[in-house]
Amino acid sequence: MDDGSTDGTADWIHTHYPQVKLLQIPTNTGAAAARNLGIKNALGQFIAFLDSDDQWLPDYLQHQIDTLKQTPTAVLSYCNYIAITSVDHKGDRMSLSPSHPDDLILSMLWRCFIHTLSQVVVPKSVFQTVGLLNEQLKGCHDWEFYLRLFAHGTPVHIPKYLVRKRWLPDSIVTQSNCTAWLANGLQVLEEFYRRPANARYSHLRPTIETHFRTTVEEFKSYIFPAFQPNQSQGITAPLVSIIISSNNASRFAACLHSCQQQIYPNLEIIIVEHDSTENLSEISRQFASTTKGRVILTQCQQPGASAAYNHGLALATGDYIQWLSGSDELTPQKIALQVAALEQNRHFDIAYGDWQWCFYQNEQCQLRIAFAFQQNDDERMQRLMHNWQPLHAFLIRRSTAVRLQELQVWNYPQTQLDADREYLTLAAIVGFRFLHVQHSTVLYNHFSSSQMKLSDSYVGRVERLKQMFLRFQYHATMQPLSEITEQHWFLLKQSWDLWKLAPVTLQQHGEDAFFSSALSKRARNAAQLSPSQNSQRLI
Repeated sequence: MDDGSTDGTADWIHTHYPQVKLLQIPTNTGAAAARNLGIKNALGQFIAFLDSDDQWLPDYLQHQIDTLKQTPTAVLSYCNYIAITSVDHKGDRMSLSPSHPDDLILSMLWRCFIHTLSQVVVPKSVFQTVGLLNEQLKGCHDWEFYLRLFAHGTPVHIPKYLVRKRWLPDSIVTQSNCTAWLANGLQVLEEFYRRPANARYSHLRPTIETHFRTTVEEFKSYIFPAFQPNQSQGITAPLVSIIISSNNASRFAACLHSCQQQIYPNLEIIIVEHDSTENLSEISRQFASTTKGRVILTQCQQPGASAAYNHGLALATGDYIQWLSGSDELTPQKIALQVAALEQNRHFDIAYGDWQWCFYQNEQCQLRIAFAFQQNDDERMQRLMHNWQPLHAFLIRRSTAVRLQELQVWNYPQTQLDADREYLTLAAIVGFRFLHVQHSTVLYNHFSSSQMKLSDSYVGRVERLKQMFLRFQYHATMQPLSEITEQHWFLLKQSWDLWKLAPVTLQQHGEDAFFSSALSKRARNAAQLSPSQNSQRLI
């Protein structure tokens, strides 16, 4: 396709490649229109695109066609590529995978993981189903096409580097200094959200648009040394600090992997090792070496997760704080959904979602129990009733986390266990507002009977709850009278005293009735029931 060139391209092709079928367009119509004309005139079963800046390696087409024939349901195949960003540069190997494999539209919406049509081959029949490329777009028409296409089927990935993608200052993709890319990308998002079928992604729109703007600015810095960050518009998504309390190797690698899989772009990860008798440092170092963005590895000399969280918070620079135990996991969209919700609802301080309780045996999940929540009008009541969720189900504004730290909410060593309950209940009592965010799910993993809470004694736990509720009462007295209701005080003043029962002896009367020896004969006679009633009575 010669899209209105004026540099003698047509004559050069006729001279050097007379066997090539050349379609000439008198005036420049744009890449989408030129490619559509090629698709319409193509006689083959498959359509393979190639930009004039790029190169296929010799076995490119063989791998692509073989893969599509072996996967007849695939709507396209794509490979990895090598990015060439300077004349003498050997290239960076680029391999992007979907951020959320269970939802390819969400993955493509968040990050176009297929960077160029030069790495794509499409069965021609697909265009009859989804339509041609959008000629109204002068750029990003491939992104718009993928978003439409993945509503009809899935792609197949070839994990081989078969294309050399040229990104130089004189390349077509960079000649406009990305200005057109930004404008066209925002138009793609506008078209996407206009379709009723995509309404389920509407809550992500502000975060997606901010992320796209940030991506364009980062691309400038990657391609052109002259484009320094201080020359950009400084549009960045809020920074989220993930603070990981780590003292056990079980599920630790899975925990770290769940951080890597977050579709949210702007993260710093702080791993705080404490109370560990296992070699977690090597796992952490390997994770840091393969993770983009800021990763801090540190050790806390004080025992307990509460001290580790305080230690991590002192190092955090994020606008939001994500607490995370090293044995638990986040689902890929958890942080993105909650940041988007809090950015749109500035009067809320803490976001929370749903969770799944996962039971592991021999490294395999044997049982998974899902817990779903909804927005509560009275968060104080929910917390006092111990409507429990794991701590990592929450995302907290930094200002809120700092204020809670000033209140010494991480109250170790007084609260060695149930510290998460104390933290969230006090947050509710002092007036911080909680926002439920649908689909922002976390995994709470159970893998050993020796986990701390399960090995704690009942008497010890009750004594800690007694001291905890005294703290709740103290902070409740500091709040306006109108905010702490009679119902709140009923729960705040519940007794945590333990009563020891006097020794008793149970005596059996008949097949189904039991009586304590302390009951009088008159009481036993009054308690005699019919056989059908006896079967329902336990004394």
